[in-house]
Amino acid sequence: PATAPHTLLKPPAPRPLRRTFHPAQDRFEILLPSVRQIREMRVDAKLREWRPVLARIGLGAEDARAIARRAVANDTGFARELLASGKVVEDRFFRAIAVEVGLGFIARISPKQIVMDADARLDALRRSFGTRLMMVSDASGNIIHVMARADIELGTLRKWVNEHPELAHRLRLAPPSIVR
Repeated sequence: PATAPHTLLKPPAPRPLRRTFHPAQDRFEILLPSVRQIREMRVDAKLREWRPVLARIGLGAEDARAIARRAVANDTGFARELLASGKVVEDRFFRAIAVEVGLGFIARISPKQIVMDADARLDALRRSFGTRLMMVSDASGNIIHVMARADIELGTLRKWVNEHPELAHRLRLAPPSIVR
């Protein structure tokens, strides 16, 4: 499709592919990024995604980069690696995520508040990552949904909250340890 001559087009995303023309040899040479460069690009992407939360919890750049590298090397999520590192208190981390994406936070849940049958509770306890969503009654008796997972993906959560603002007011984040 043709565009008006003064229309600004969004520049294409940077490509890791680099082409070099060698006129003397009349050939192109295509240089692909190394495995190490690809890993570092993935590390940088994780750090960009998590930067606002990391600023809220006060994690240093060197520690954050080391954790992101472990997440890329182990093919795990950044949140899971950060929690495993012991560099941050779980409660503080999930509170920072909740504030960043605009969700409520629950620090404690009484077993009496949980609105799930016994089989669903046992299934949630068997999962290594925690329960995806749990129904809980709040102080007013309203049912809210609580997400308490160690493998949380910030970008996915932020996208969901932006796409479903009418449902986001009923969703809360909680540290996974409170449902154990």
